[in-house]
Amino acid sequence: MRACLLSLWTLLVGAVGEEGRQLQVATIAPLNSFTAAPSATITAAPGTGVGSVEIFSDSTDATTTLESEEEEFAEQSEEPESPESMGVAFTLLGSLTFGMMLLYLVNWMDDDVRRYSWFVISMTVSIFCAVLLFSGTTTWLTELVWGSTEHAVSVQGPFLAFSYAIFVVWFFLLQLVLGFSAGILCGTIDEDDLDKEDWVIDDHLRSSNSEFLPESNILVTRWGRGLGMGLDGFPVFVRQKFVARERLERRARSWAVILSHVTAFASIRAGCAFQNAGWFATNGWSQLLALIIHQLILSLLFWISAKLSTCRGKSERLLDLYYDQVEESFDDVASLTISFLFCRCVKYGYSGVMSDLSGYQPEDSIPGNATGPLLLFGLSIASLVVAIILIRCCPSEEDLPMIRLKIQQISQSAATNCFAWFFLFGTYWTFSALKNGGTWSMSPNSLMANLLLSVTMSFLAFAATVILDKFEDALGTKETPDEKRIFKNVITAVALLVGLSWEWSFDKAVEVAASVTDNPAWYELGITIGVVVLIIPAWRRYILAKQIYYDQIKEEMVMGSFIEKERREMQVLFDKNAARDCAPFA
Repeated sequence: MRACLLSLWTLLVGAVGEEGRQLQVATIAPLNSFTAAPSATITAAPGTGVGSVEIFSDSTDATTTLESEEEEFAEQSEEPESPESMGVAFTLLGSLTFGMMLLYLVNWMDDDVRRYSWFVISMTVSIFCAVLLFSGTTTWLTELVWGSTEHAVSVQGPFLAFSYAIFVVWFFLLQLVLGFSAGILCGTIDEDDLDKEDWVIDDHLRSSNSEFLPESNILVTRWGRGLGMGLDGFPVFVRQKFVARERLERRARSWAVILSHVTAFASIRAGCAFQNAGWFATNGWSQLLALIIHQLILSLLFWISAKLSTCRGKSERLLDLYYDQVEESFDDVASLTISFLFCRCVKYGYSGVMSDLSGYQPEDSIPGNATGPLLLFGLSIASLVVAIILIRCCPSEEDLPMIRLKIQQISQSAATNCFAWFFLFGTYWTFSALKNGGTWSMSPNSLMANLLLSVTMSFLAFAATVILDKFEDALGTKETPDEKRIFKNVITAVALLVGLSWEWSFDKAVEVAASVTDNPAWYELGITIGVVVLIIPAWRRYILAKQIYYDQIKEEMVMGSFIEKERREMQVLFDKNAARDCAPFA
């Protein structure tokens, strides 16, 4: 084609016929963009009308230039991604996966799976907020008093007193808030309202859910439920509820859960400082002795608070609510403390290297083989088996002495929590062993490793929820109170796994974000307060309320309370009609 064009151009020039005229066409564009552009010189012979063409190559080789550009682009594309890009990618994928998984669980086609899911979500959020609140405030106080955590730990005696002071402050704050939230320390609660039932909208898909409806708007009723006319004139499902009582219980329960977890982690920090002090830091057995002494101190504090609490002039309902929350708080604080400190003793006894206050050990102190991780995973399974044996062989009977009953309950909960701690640190040791063995280069303390751990724990929680539901369905109506406690303890341990793993990820993210500021401690404190203020009200109103709702539905289904309630209503109607000397039912 190029030759044809040049021939036509030669004939055209020859047709012009100007003697001695020389035409030069510089750089005729090539038809193929991947070839070099040639140049041509065209000369017309005088008076002949015939021209000659001379074709020559350009001095720049376009093909060579293009190949070099492609090689440079290939080298750039083969460069590894930056850690920031990897972190953003893992965050995006992890958050999307976690969010979609939650949607599957809370909309599962089984009410028990939904109930377990809301319980896990509620416990996860409460543990996350508690650890974040304690970590942020304690880090700020430590930086304010000691300058750095490393310096504080090196001064063993004063730091031990400092840690116990923080623990005692959180402990008595827990008791004070429980007293106010349960109505013991304030007189603003009208006790007559606690026994009053009101009709409310019972439709969780409407924004008016749980709103009060007057009796005139109720159309049909049966078993404490019915159909009514909403304030907007649209028919709605309704339900009878003790509104004031449930509001009081939710308030007391929310503060008890959050502050008991904060107090538990303050107790863990004080226990770690005790284990690090002097002779107790010699080996794993001496640390175990420190654990026993710390537990005795914790029990003494709860005994003192029980003696100092006053109950004069308070109704039995408020007292039951208060003491129920106090007992559950004591179980949570004691079981979490015992399980963490025991796990710390085992790790120290095996590796010979003491972990820090958060349970971490230096990466290079963990061998690059599978022995350590397998040991922790094996102890995790063994702890779960021990918890089941304790529950099955030592049933909680009400006529047992209080001390024996408490020891049984705390031992069962501590064994279940050991399952969570051993599994969590076993995963951390696995990451460290893989790095030390040269299998991968990701540090177990990095943000990406923590995020990977969080997503993994979330998937395990997903599987555990479905599996536990299958076991519960297999038992059917034969489920005993001990088996219910087994399910509850396992779900609590699963929630502890998920909550701690996500808190580690978020804590690492806050640390990375605060490291670029002039005052990281104040920056972390600000983020902590902002996140807690944002999450806790939403958790109380929407997540904890859902958990309580599904617990109530389950209790009604098991106990048949809705049938008993209708029987009582029918008996009242029968008595009225009998007093009027007429037939009870026309």
